[in-house]
Amino acid sequence: MPAYKDLERNTWYCSFYCLGKKKVKRGFKTKKAAKEYEDQYKAKKEGTSDIKFHILWDEYMKDCEGVFKESTLIGKQYYYNQFIHAYIGNMKVIDIEAIDIKTMTDNMIEEGRSKKTCNRVIAQINACIRWGKEYYNIKSVEKFKGFRTTVDKRNIWTPEQFDIFLSRIDNFEYYVAFSMLFWLGLRDGELLALTVGDVKGSIITITKTYSYIHRITSTPKTNSSTRDVTMPEFLAEMVHKLIDMKYKPDPSDRLLSFDNPSNFRYYLDRYSYGLPKVTAHDLRHSHASYLLKNNIDLVSVSKRLGHSNPAITLKVYAHAYQNHDMEVAQAINDLKKESDKELKNKKY
Repeated sequence: MPAYKDLERNTWYCSFYCLGKKKVKRGFKTKKAAKEYEDQYKAKKEGTSDIKFHILWDEYMKDCEGVFKESTLIGKQYYYNQFIHAYIGNMKVIDIEAIDIKTMTDNMIEEGRSKKTCNRVIAQINACIRWGKEYYNIKSVEKFKGFRTTVDKRNIWTPEQFDIFLSRIDNFEYYVAFSMLFWLGLRDGELLALTVGDVKGSIITITKTYSYIHRITSTPKTNSSTRDVTMPEFLAEMVHKLIDMKYKPDPSDRLLSFDNPSNFRYYLDRYSYGLPKVTAHDLRHSHASYLLKNNIDLVSVSKRLGHSNPAITLKVYAHAYQNHDMEVAQAINDLKKESDKELKNKKY
């Protein structure tokens, strides 16, 4: 149906039927805007192929509520607002082609965005369209390809290297914080979310994570990330000393007085001279690698890190096993010698 002029308000409105029900919407500045609303309303309700991406995105985000954590939803909407809307928001989904995505990512690269960021944006577009294929006639839209990227090799520290770094820190709170990252393998968000009440004896209870970007505390990354982590005795003493230094600490008080993970970066940049360059997350990798190289079984390491499956641990930390091949060969050699010796004794 056509759009109509509202002479009293000097605006436009649309009046139409959709799925047997009449719909009236007023207050449009132009006839085109009124007709556009009608077309997109019908596309959304009837599942036609005329739906525009910004309408599909809004429906997709509504469906994501209650499924994803708040921080994830904020991240998704950030990528849409910052990059996606300007390039394809007003396009019909079936009209979006690879060249449109390339134009978007080319401009992002020119603005100094990394290929990894481009891939995250493309992943959001693909996720939205994949969801939409269940409800709208857009099955002909193919998955858009991202950039091929290489995974940067992570540096890790040995306990000896970590001790060198630690010896340069004169702030006790940061001394304890870095010790917890290295000797417990915590994610930095997990550490920043800890409260005094999460510390009971030598046990640290992980039930939440903190996002500084979004300023919210939420549930951990996965269900398996909720866990108890046992501290070695020397670390437990340090943590309890830190708590004792607080004035009348309440169980709900944050264990650390700072909540910005960039503080870790500052200390690492300033005091790690002469050592391999690492991030706070690399200390988690250092912890896992240290345990695996010292023959702590994979399942125990996986549970300590909060991985949902030991296969994830094995995939991420396979490098820790690379130098074990000589040890395996020597073990086989020793077993063979023992077997040969037993066989020789039986003969005589």
